[in-house]
Amino acid sequence: MKKAVLALFMMVSMTSFGQWKFKVGLVSPLPTDIRTDSRVIFRSTLSEISKDLSPKIDLTLTGGYLLFEYVNNQTFENIIAAPGIRYNANKAYFGVTVGPSFFSENIDDYATIWSPYVGVKSNHISVDLRYFNWRKTTNQGNTLGLVFSYIL
Repeated sequence: MKKAVLALFMMVSMTSFGQWKFKVGLVSPLPTDIRTDSRVIFRSTLSEISKDLSPKIDLTLTGGYLLFEYVNNQTFENIIAAPGIRYNANKAYFGVTVGPSFFSENIDDYATIWSPYVGVKSNHISVDLRYFNWRKTTNQGNTLGLVFSYIL
């Protein structure tokens, strides 16, 4: 739990610098079958800070709380803190994040999560189509979701 709180504190403190951008959003599952036994639940949230490297490329740090549900209605939670990179093309963008995903039952236990995405933004609103994949040795999960975000 200490690691997750520290990651969240770092994200919030970094936004105090003017050159950083910040957005918060809700994750909505998509009714797709991507050969998995789990899916993300609508109560999941993501936040992101980003810094421009160039007019088209941003460095990002994505943090969030992902709630997953198995086919048998059991749930588990992941807390993520994943750095990434994003390419901006006018109002569209695409990118990827890769980092640790901590399980709420045992915060010292983590998997690697990677999440490629594509999205569009207009004014202060962005919508991403995001693929979530977490893997830990023999255990893995993946799902598709839409992320609706507000850019601060």
